[in-house]
Amino acid sequence: SGIEHYLGIDVGGTKTDIELFRRASKDEAAPDNSVARLSSLFSERISTQKHESYALFLQRLRDCIGRILKQNRIDFNDLNGIGFGLPGTVDPRTGTMLQGNAGIFVGKSIGSDLAKMVADEVGPKFKVSAANDATCFALAEYKLAQILNPYSQIRCLVAITLGTGLGGGVIIEGRPLLGKKGGGAELGHMSIDPY
Repeated sequence: SGIEHYLGIDVGGTKTDIELFRRASKDEAAPDNSVARLSSLFSERISTQKHESYALFLQRLRDCIGRILKQNRIDFNDLNGIGFGLPGTVDPRTGTMLQGNAGIFVGKSIGSDLAKMVADEVGPKFKVSAANDATCFALAEYKLAQILNPYSQIRCLVAITLGTGLGGGVIIEGRPLLGKKGGGAELGHMSIDPY
């Protein structure tokens, strides 16, 4: 049918937003534009309880994803991709959260654990992406600018997020600035008082 479904999951310091998206086929009435063909089907917010166990949070997240898919009559195998934005510095090589404003994730291999959670449901069908939430935001804004204006001269971008904490994402020549351990654009952890 050409219809694609994606899950976007924004894990924050106090809340976690889960959104199910549908991308219509080019044959449908929507304009021939990837963004115009993308629509939100459903969203849900659960609390990120800083005092619960890491395993319990992962189980609650898994249950919520399952419930959303069931309510929308979509099988896990019908998803085309899942992206996780995480509230802290995520080592791009290991998927381990090195620091962040939700202590239950610090020191945990959350990137790998989320990928395993998805693989348990669908097998190694597609890559699960997990990165710092502000970096995800910056990359999304950059890609949106390229889609909306293919002749865009934008090559670099700085994005700042305000939530439970202060976050930042930097895009240089279309690629996220990660640094050696994923903290290259962690603006919220920079000292701004020199004294």
